[in-house]
Amino acid sequence: MGLARGLDARRAYGARAEFSTPRTRARVARRSTVRVEAKKTADGPKLVIAGITGAVGQEFLRVLSERNFPYSELKMLASARSAGSVVEFEGEKYVVEELTAESFDGQDIALFSAGGSISKKFGPVAVEKGCFVVDNSSAFRMTEGVPLVVPEVNPEAMAHMKLGGKAGIIANPNCSTIIALMAVTPIHRAVGVERMVVSTYQAASGAGALAMAELEQQTKEYVNDGEVKTMEIFKWQYAFNVFSHNAPMTENGYNEEEMKMVKETWKIWNDKDVKVTATCIRVPVLRAHSESINLTLRNPCDEVKAKEILSKAQGVSIIDDRANNRFPTPLDASGLDNVFVGRIRQDISQDGNKGLDLWVCGDQIKKGAALNAVQCAELLLK
Repeated sequence: MGLARGLDARRAYGARAEFSTPRTRARVARRSTVRVEAKKTADGPKLVIAGITGAVGQEFLRVLSERNFPYSELKMLASARSAGSVVEFEGEKYVVEELTAESFDGQDIALFSAGGSISKKFGPVAVEKGCFVVDNSSAFRMTEGVPLVVPEVNPEAMAHMKLGGKAGIIANPNCSTIIALMAVTPIHRAVGVERMVVSTYQAASGAGALAMAELEQQTKEYVNDGEVKTMEIFKWQYAFNVFSHNAPMTENGYNEEEMKMVKETWKIWNDKDVKVTATCIRVPVLRAHSESINLTLRNPCDEVKAKEILSKAQGVSIIDDRANNRFPTPLDASGLDNVFVGRIRQDISQDGNKGLDLWVCGDQIKKGAALNAVQCAELLLK
């Protein structure tokens, strides 16, 4: 069975978690910031999605619908191979067009998730034509003058960018960076973070729909036949295994995924004095990343105060039930907007209430990618 056939789209893209108590469900229901209440409207922006056939491209559609994002026209773009296919959205059928330089003529906002090389080639072209670009790749994240934005964290970085003004590129941070900073920024604002140590447990969704399909296919093969035969996306068996993140290694011994977390944190917080180190691992989970985060604080903060800070944070939900050993899981976060935080505790190896440990789960496709990008697009309308 091929990878495409092996992927159950409902589980891969549409998963929703079930929660054990009304209290937990109420916390989860709280959504993230910046809402625009409209749908297809004559005075809405002309919207483009570049990379519509990918996992994030499909999630863009779900998020746009959930958030009632206003648009007057919608154009769906992909490679020549996918051109001509039909996608249904909000009761209308759209023919997917091949992505070319002319695709952005007369357009207002483009959501890109087609890979770094495509973004580098066509992002500046779109801007030249007066179209704002929200890019999900790493192509422009560290480019001087390009805002790297998590709307709940640093919306001021793109405050100068508004629809009708001079077009530009807004970069979406790496998914692991977004998930970490959603949880840590409220604490950083309150007491200051001196050092952050992150270990990630990253789902297949971070590598796209085909990686999710391969994980499912390998699981079936191992359960049914006792061995894995399909290894097209990763060099290693994925089912029932963990391995160092598949990003290329750098000269300092860190891989590129780990260095993204370091450099992006500095840029988003505008604070290179913060010490950041990361170890990124791929785990056999379909959707939603998990992260273990250890903090050294500039000022004291006990776990009670930390919980109070996080309980008031936009886009954050707490699951921290020690009595029942109930803390966030990737399934809790799958398909939901918020980032989930638990295991909030004092680091007993650090003195003076200057150390905290957190366990964080967030949906990589949603808040780690599509939702964050749409929120950035919403800020262009404010």
